This record gives sequence, structure tokens and C-alpha cells, in this order.
Amino acid sequence: MPRESSLSRLPHLPPPVLTAYLDVNPATPRNQGQRGYVTWLASTGKDLGRQMSARDRKLFRAQLTRVENYLRTARPRARGLAVFAGPEVWETIPLQVDVNEELHWGKPSLQQMLWVMDEHRPRGVVVIDGNKARFFHLWLGTIVEDKAAAFAGKLPAGRKKKLVGSPHPGIFGAVGVARDSAASHEAVQRNRFARDLAQHIADWIEDRRASPTVLAGAGDMVDAVLDAMPADIRAQITPIRKTLPRISPSEVRTTLGPALKAWERDYETSLVGKLIAAQGSSTAAVGLDETLAALQDDRVRELVVARGLTGSVRQCVRCWRADRSADPVCVVCGGERRPRTLRTLLPELASLHAVPVEIVAGKAAKDLRAVGGVGAWLRSDKSGPRQTPGARASLSTESTATV
Repeated sequence: MPRESSLSRLPHLPPPVLTAYLDVNPATPRNQGQRGYVTWLASTGKDLGRQMSARDRKLFRAQLTRVENYLRTARPRARGLAVFAGPEVWETIPLQVDVNEELHWGKPSLQQMLWVMDEHRPRGVVVIDGNKARFFHLWLGTIVEDKAAAFAGKLPAGRKKKLVGSPHPGIFGAVGVARDSAASHEAVQRNRFARDLAQHIADWIEDRRASPTVLAGAGDMVDAVLDAMPADIRAQITPIRKTLPRISPSEVRTTLGPALKAWERDYETSLVGKLIAAQGSSTAAVGLDETLAALQDDRVRELVVARGLTGSVRQCVRCWRADRSADPVCVVCGGERRPRTLRTLLPELASLHAVPVEIVAGKAAKDLRAVGGVGAWLRSDKSGPRQTPGARASLSTESTATV
């Protein structure tokens, strides 16, 4: 599993960088018996180099050779591989998910990584088994049991009914009133267990950013834990009222994975519906022009994008302002404006302004494309745009070429 620290460095890698997304899956026919991805890289790199200036071509070929040599000796244990190589850069990120093969030169190309990370966002599974709970973390195609988060509470072993003494003088326990104190004691213990587990789950979800999370176990205990949760956490939970003792990580994927996927699609459809309904208000921006302006003015708190969004805009190389105007000269500062694809620009701007991105698919994507393919929830404060330190230094023009 790639480390989050490695992923967080990617937007800040100094150009020029060769970015390669490669299908290294051993199950791919062309990779059986030979490393077909090395052949693809060499062929594609040759074509890409022809489009460059002599200076760029020399730098590019040095990094291309470096990556080819690495791939001829390394055996990535992954389905996909992302490589970022430059004079001051070397990052290899194995991915247990499928990738579309791409080769870029110039700025690090992060758009596919953004799409992959959204499609395989951190998710969680909590399985209650008696007085214990096991935690599983799913991310980027991998599933790991988080044994450090395991929870063990105390549930009563059960008490026998007994006769307790009567309050009437002369009448002793043998003929007293039958009072079953075990049931009430057990209820108290179960409620305490449910409350403690609910808090533990809420803390884990926040720490691991695992949303949505499946909660599986006996129906009465699942309901008790849900009742003890704050409403905002409960909304991120998909309950499965079924006991799953001694379930393995691979069984978690096959048994509970579909429930997670269904939750995501329902959530995305609801999110887009609410966003479109809020169109024209002070809380939402819908459509490319309105959303792009709000994002650059630092007024966005969450960006929503339809998967597979295409199109391009122009961006000033001096003040970095971007919009759909075809004017080759910036009306703000008079600088030159160059084409930028939305697939490269939006991830860059989102990272620059520290804005989370929700990429939607299925019906949600279809609904969003009908109104421009992009929208945003806006910040509620009235403080106006913030100046992001190093903003201009972190932006540059489009990669020299893309295949």
C-alpha cells in the first residue's frame, strides 16, 4: 500500500518530471512471459520525444532510460505502477488497482492519481463478534486488518435467577419474591459496551478517514451501537445485521464490498441532487465558469466533478488566472494565455487551495454533466479570498506533451 506521505509530496515535485502510469499486472496477456509494459514505455517514449525541443528531448531521454532500466530489473508486485522521475525526483508508487497507461513530460501529472484515489477512497469495515470488534481498512485496492484498533469490551456472562428475601417479616428467601436482577444488569452492560464501541468507531473513522464504513454483527448490537453514535457519524455507516465470526480480509471484500459500493453511489446521487437544487444560491456553484471562478477566488470548500470530465481552458502564465475565454492575452495582467486541460488543471487548483474533491460516477455523473460536469459547495465565511503561500511558484504551464 502506498504511504500517504509519498502521495502528499507529489504536487510539490520540481519539474521537469517524467510521469508514467503503467499496467504491470501479471495477468495482462502482454505481460505474461515478458514485460510488455517496458516495450510500451519505450515505444511511446520514442514518439513523445519527437515532439520536444532538443534541450527537452535530452532531459526526457535521460529519465526515460532511467525508468526503463528500473523496470527491467524490478518486479512490481502490483496491478498498476505510477513512476515520477526527474533530475531531482524519483518516486515509484505500486497500486493494486487498474490504471490507464499514460506518459507525460513537464509538470508531474496527477490527474489519474486523483481519479484513482477517489475511486478507491479509504473505507472501513467493523465486524462485531460477541464482546469484540475487528476493524478493516480498505484503500487503493488493498484491505488490511487494523489490529491496533481492535476493541474488546465486557459483556456479562449471564446470571442465574434467584429468590431474594421478602420485605415482609418472617418470610425468607426460600419463599420470597422471584426477582431477576440479571436481565437489568445485562442491559446496563450492553448499553455501556455499545456506547464505548460507538465512540471507538467514531474516533477510528475520523483518524483513518474511512467513509463509508460497514458495521456488521448481530442486529440488536448493531442497532444499539448506531443509536449511540452522533448523527454525522451514523450517516456514514452502512449496517449489515448479520454475524460474521472469524471472517478473513478476503472474505470481507467479497461479502461486504458491494454494500460499500452501493452506499457510495447513493451518496453521490444525493450529493449532486442537493448541489443542483442549490444552484444560484450563496452556498453552491454549478457549471464550469462559476465553479472555476469560485475555486480560484478561494471560496470553495468542496469540489464535485463528474468522472471522465473533458475539455480545456486557457491559463495566464503570469498571474495564473484561468477561464474559458479564447483570448490569447490575459485581461487582468496582459500575460500570455496557454491551453490547459481540465483533467490537469482541476487537480492542481484543488491541491493549491487545499480543497477536497468528490468525483462522482454513474447516475450522479450523468446528472452533473447535464449542468456542466462540475460544481462546488462554497465556504460560508465572508472573509474573502485567502493568499496561499507559494501559490504562483507551484503553478506552471501544461506538460510539454501527453500520450
